[in-house]
Amino acid sequence: MMSLGLVLHGANAFAAGTPRFWPYDDPMSSSAFNLLIVYIHAFRMPAFFLMAGFFSALLAERRGTQRLLSNRLARVLVPLLIFWPVVVPLFFMGGAFATARLSGGFGPACDAAWALLVSGEAYQPFSLHLWFLRDLLVFYFVAIAIRWMAQKVPDFVIVVHQVFRAAIGSRLRALWIAIPTGFTLYPMASGSFDTEPGLIPSVRVLVAYGLVFLWGWLLYNERDLLPRFKDFAWTQLLLGSALLVAWLLLPGYRTRIFSATLNSLATWMMVFGITGLFIRYLSEYSGIGRYLSDASYWIYLMHAPLLLWINGVVAPWEVPVFIKFGVVLGITIPILLVSYHFGVRNSFIGKLLNGHRYPEPRIWPQRSI
Repeated sequence: MMSLGLVLHGANAFAAGTPRFWPYDDPMSSSAFNLLIVYIHAFRMPAFFLMAGFFSALLAERRGTQRLLSNRLARVLVPLLIFWPVVVPLFFMGGAFATARLSGGFGPACDAAWALLVSGEAYQPFSLHLWFLRDLLVFYFVAIAIRWMAQKVPDFVIVVHQVFRAAIGSRLRALWIAIPTGFTLYPMASGSFDTEPGLIPSVRVLVAYGLVFLWGWLLYNERDLLPRFKDFAWTQLLLGSALLVAWLLLPGYRTRIFSATLNSLATWMMVFGITGLFIRYLSEYSGIGRYLSDASYWIYLMHAPLLLWINGVVAPWEVPVFIKFGVVLGITIPILLVSYHFGVRNSFIGKLLNGHRYPEPRIWPQRSI
């Protein structure tokens, strides 16, 4: 889900109407990229926060809340503090470079990027794609507080787990989880899960994703039900996709209630469908899968500014937009993987992001015994 952000953000420059925080708009665009962005966004971050809650509960059970907090501060807060001052100026400098390249060579484009840095305008009050780290920190503290309070009312906690187990164990789990989710989507401007790339988190976004994080936390306690997600996984994914397409094709009916209802149901059908497919087909250990999972944190942290600089390199090219998009991804992904393999994986940054260093460069890690 983190690596998929590279595809989503890579499409921003080529979408018909650039998102408000994306500083470069390529002259070649297609509404197909708008559809791609909407489709990926419908399930990507909900799936991510569901897993974040799931594995936070695992840490809390195995190591206690104090170790959970220290682990998450080291793996989330410290990277946020280290990478934000680097990523933000590179991001906006990349936007200036790409925009200047549309009408000039590399020299003027580099001058435009440098001028933005020297003037201080490259440091803007945005968390950009790092907003999820900021919000995760809020969820960890809230979850620890709720866990402490829950110990005071064990009978109520038992009822909550019983209700959640009944909902998540049902074939209609997407419907039951979508009902409370729909209430959190009602205030959203987009009709689906909003994001807040500014420095200050949005309350409505925190509430919506915080509820998803809670579902993940509760799901850990009912993890014996996960094999049931394999049932009708393809059906749920296809139905969820169909609902999303229906919402896109009915702009005249996009009232807040209609949008919140349709999007919440589509989101959970897709999330549960995708989860079921991963459980069915990708449950066995994979060295390559493990390697890409380790690399995904680095890829996500650094991909946005790199995308913009690569956008600048190909900006003047008069080629079909889909080829241009493919070239941008085709250059960005190898750079990120090579830089991770040789510069990050066996370094202090690798230890910071992955929790440990690998003793030597490998194509993929060996199974531990």
